[in-house]
Amino acid sequence: MGTTPSKSNVQNACHSQIKGTGDVPAENENIILNPTFNDGVNNWSGRGCKILVQDSTADGTVLPKSGKHFASATDRTESWNGIQQDITGRVQQKLSYQLSAVVRIHGKNATSANVQATLWVQTPDLYEQYICIANMQATDKNWGQLQGEFLLNCNPSKVVVYLEGPPRGTDILLDSLSLKHAEKILPLPAPGTEKEWIKFEA
Repeated sequence: MGTTPSKSNVQNACHSQIKGTGDVPAENENIILNPTFNDGVNNWSGRGCKILVQDSTADGTVLPKSGKHFASATDRTESWNGIQQDITGRVQQKLSYQLSAVVRIHGKNATSANVQATLWVQTPDLYEQYICIANMQATDKNWGQLQGEFLLNCNPSKVVVYLEGPPRGTDILLDSLSLKHAEKILPLPAPGTEKEWIKFEA
């Protein structure tokens, strides 16, 4: 879980096709459930840390960018700790997806830090991979937008998207997160490169 995310290909990732159990969202529908935390922390969980929903930080210096709430991943002791959501069954193979998140950091340990959106993927043969979707230099002064795209060329057995990166003791704040079908289609691998099952665009 603490390994550095990689864009390397997953070997033998498509021995079998396992269908997800969730309902596949319609075109242009946000795959993320409870994306602006109007329903508290429902559908979200902490990855090695605590998460909570706030209308402001305790010192009153941070307010939501939009809406009434934001989430905070707090009590982080490792850089990979953060906020996550299981999206198994809500992403399809050979479709490109665009992620957009409004984030910032808070805490005494850093005024600026890298925040990364990572995809944790488990293949049908239980191979695990951590893939960086996007990253940005976030600050404790303003909300910033994190954006990236990815494409899956086969159906994994489990997919989780999460935020990570800042040093221990620094909270990751998330105002909203959107994951939708991308407007443009990313190219599929050329014939003979079936093992390249995840494609990215900077």
